Amino acid sequence: MGNAGLKPAHGGGFDLKVLDNLLRDPLLVQFLGEDIVFYFHVLLVDRRGWNLRNCVCHGLCDASAFGPQMSDRIIHAMLCLALVRKKEQAKK
Repeated sequence: MGNAGLKPAHGGGFDLKVLDNLLRDPLLVQFLGEDIVFYFHVLLVDRRGWNLRNCVCHGLCDASAFGPQMSDRIIHAMLCLALVRKKEQAKK
């Protein structure tokens, strides 16, 4: 897994980074681009945005929130991630 998803813990060892911290990582911004990372931040973790990760994972959504709009946004986010490809090394 490497250490990209880890941060030093108080008292030693490591803790997993929360999604908000991952989305603020400059390496992720460099890799995915500022626009996509901003979109994910607003969609998934920002209280001023949709905040889907917190609403869904912490049970904060009403049942009526689970409809076509939410599904469309989640599918769109997955399609954005599906565009990520490994760069091929240039042959010498």
